[in-house]
Amino acid sequence: MTRIPVQQFPKCEIVGFTITFSIKTKIDVYSIYCPDGNESILNLLHYLSKRRNHCIIGGDFNGHSPRWSNSHLSNKIGREISSFLTNSDNLTLLTPKNFPTRIDPVTRKKSTLDLTIMSSQLAHSTSIKLGPHLGSDHLPIIFKLQTKEKIIKQKIQPKWKYKEKEWPKWNESITRKLSEKKFIESENPQEAFNIFHESVLESSKETFILNTEVRCSKNINKPWWNEECSKKIAEYRRAWKKYTKWPTPENRTEYNRAMALKKKTIREAEKKRLG
Repeated sequence: MTRIPVQQFPKCEIVGFTITFSIKTKIDVYSIYCPDGNESILNLLHYLSKRRNHCIIGGDFNGHSPRWSNSHLSNKIGREISSFLTNSDNLTLLTPKNFPTRIDPVTRKKSTLDLTIMSSQLAHSTSIKLGPHLGSDHLPIIFKLQTKEKIIKQKIQPKWKYKEKEWPKWNESITRKLSEKKFIESENPQEAFNIFHESVLESSKETFILNTEVRCSKNINKPWWNEECSKKIAEYRRAWKKYTKWPTPENRTEYNRAMALKKKTIREAEKKRLG
């Protein structure tokens, strides 16, 4: 993944990076924030459409258009994006209509402010859905791209998991195998090496476990994370779901309390770890 040096535009924030799937396949990904829906972003849209690689554009555009939502009247950014996509041959809107990416925490009104735009060649094999509530009034967007290209991955060297009590068993096994294959009687160096190598591997497979699994902790960059943090996150999400389903004053109070406790617990855990 390589960061893209992108041109900056007034009234917008934009960052980008390139994902390499193979030597021939690269996808540029952009994240955009436009705080004012009445500002023009035509120059930005034309700039992105001229990129050589396939691209995925995700952003909080604060744009309204009947093309993706019936909840608000159109504004300038909404009209510009809608018109641009209508006339574009290589970019299309992946966001389905009335896709509620934001829920107002006070009024509970839903709106589609976050859009996903991508190359037409990618859109037909891409699915999209809303993710779980993570604390923001905007919901995360998850899209899955089906590609025939293999993503370049780093090869991990397999490792044996040894147990001290199993070594006698391993010694017996390799002694037996070397004897059965007449290792001592072999006069050819290459043949002797092959016999020894095969015997070691066979005995090891019979006795020990070859670990090829690679595990990555979700909190690998947060050594201060503990069970209490996870507990408060779970309580917070339950309160959010309850309030979303039944937006009563009592449930809102419970939600606010859970959010405050979550923040306090995480802050204290981090502070305690860092001393």
